[in-house]
Amino acid sequence: PMQGKQMNRSQADHVIDTYMASFVMGANLSSLSKEELLENERSILESYPPWPETQGFLRQVQAQVMPSAATFGFEEVSDAVAEIGEQYGRWQNSECVGLHQTLLEHEEHPNTGRIRLGDFYGLAVNHGKFQFRESVSY
Repeated sequence: PMQGKQMNRSQADHVIDTYMASFVMGANLSSLSKEELLENERSILESYPPWPETQGFLRQVQAQVMPSAATFGFEEVSDAVAEIGEQYGRWQNSECVGLHQTLLEHEEHPNTGRIRLGDFYGLAVNHGKFQFRESVSY
């Protein structure tokens, strides 16, 4: 429905943010209702605390792909999303390196690669490391 329509910078930002929020939350964008999309937007910061940094990354890529136009069509926004997909893994790698370092710092015995389960969950509960809140069954 967006093909042929133009949007301003704020609208383009919103479209890209909506796409990325669904991606980082593991949602299938094409199967979400409008209500589910709105709920993702409301809960993204709670579910994914590094969201502001992710938005900064999105704006950087947008500036590369869509530098100075006042309005944007489907093609420009689609190009930005494609470039975000190309660069996201490299950008997010720093988060992975940080998680790895955190786990190494909490090993039960050095150089074993093992962390006590209570310490693992404690990282989420006591230290705000949201990435370490896996279910016991997982």
